[in-house]
Amino acid sequence: MSTNPLIILVVDDEPLQAEIHTIFLEEAGYETMYAEDGVEALSILRHSGIPISVILSDVLMPNMDGHELCKQVKEDESIKEIPFIFVSALVDIDEKIKGYSAGGDDYVSKPISTDVLLEKVKRAVKQHGDNLSNKETLKESYNAAMQAMTYSSDLGQIIEFYKNSLNAHSFDELGQHLFQVMASYGLRSTLYIVTTTTKN
Repeated sequence: MSTNPLIILVVDDEPLQAEIHTIFLEEAGYETMYAEDGVEALSILRHSGIPISVILSDVLMPNMDGHELCKQVKEDESIKEIPFIFVSALVDIDEKIKGYSAGGDDYVSKPISTDVLLEKVKRAVKQHGDNLSNKETLKESYNAAMQAMTYSSDLGQIIEFYKNSLNAHSFDELGQHLFQVMASYGLRSTLYIVTTTTKN
């Protein structure tokens, strides 16, 4: 059974570094896209329609750096679920805190260990898939609950009408109960009652 390719967006203003990432990722079976800065990356994410699985971004870039890119991604409802991994030679704790504060999901330090990079990407891909699956399950559960509530509400009205009809003391009262039920469904109705008498 075929599956959709897992696409990693590599964002780096250094083409050689981006090429190294791309080689590692494609050898591991991923497809890649490349953006040279945050502005180009945002354009791809928002307008290309390509299902990106993970964003792998440098921090220091012209036009829009990695922190600002991450912040804008996480503020955009349509793309905020995509895992964001920072790749940077800036390894001090303050820099990492800044990255996580911007919304980053993980951090890879340069010089890069191929095994570490691929493991973090693999984990991020799984996280993304699990998030999408959970959202779909939640949506299905919500729809099922709404259907059950609608059915329960409809059944309750029918049972209530049946009880009221049994306790009606006149045809007028019976008619009122019927009109109330029909009106609750947005229906207009006419009631015509025919009675018969039995002669002894």
